[in-house]
Amino acid sequence: MRNFLSAAFHRVTGLFSTRAAAPEGVAVPGKFQEYKAKAEQGDAEAQFNLGFCYDDGRGVAKNYAKAAKWYRKAAEQNFAPAQFNLGYCYDKGQGVRKNKVEAVKWYRKAAEQGHTQAQFNLGYCYINGQGVGKDKVEGYAWFSMAAKADSDAAKSRALLRKELTPQQFTDAQKRMKELHWQIVAKSRPSTP
Repeated sequence: MRNFLSAAFHRVTGLFSTRAAAPEGVAVPGKFQEYKAKAEQGDAEAQFNLGFCYDDGRGVAKNYAKAAKWYRKAAEQNFAPAQFNLGYCYDKGQGVRKNKVEAVKWYRKAAEQGHTQAQFNLGYCYINGQGVGKDKVEGYAWFSMAAKADSDAAKSRALLRKELTPQQFTDAQKRMKELHWQIVAKSRPSTP
């Protein structure tokens, strides 16, 4: 039974989230020049949209290196979708040299802002020891954070639960609460 659960779990965690799509109604081919002008002025959302245009070939030829460049500019301004996409670029080696540690860094930044796909991918990285040490407790905690809004994360969490010892499960629940409060604290505006 344990081997079946393990095989099923690896099948579900193999569903690794794909790149985040630009918000609906944006990153349309006809707006490429508008995004470019705003992106060059430092607008993070426009930088993300421009990166997505290069990434997906919307209004311009696909160019993963340029996509990663613009994702980075937006990511450095704490724009969570761009942080996720940049993590994905590093994870897959699209437009940048493949680097699992750098992928985890960017996934974590987005995940800590509540980005569901980044939380799922970060959990996946912990479960599989990609860019970080293997840690089922930490992986379960990140899957739990993502499971609130993502059915694949909920399925992955349910399968992983069966592989945890009672102590690991207790530790994972404690860690999940810590992560929740870290995210809540980061989302609150700072007061002068």
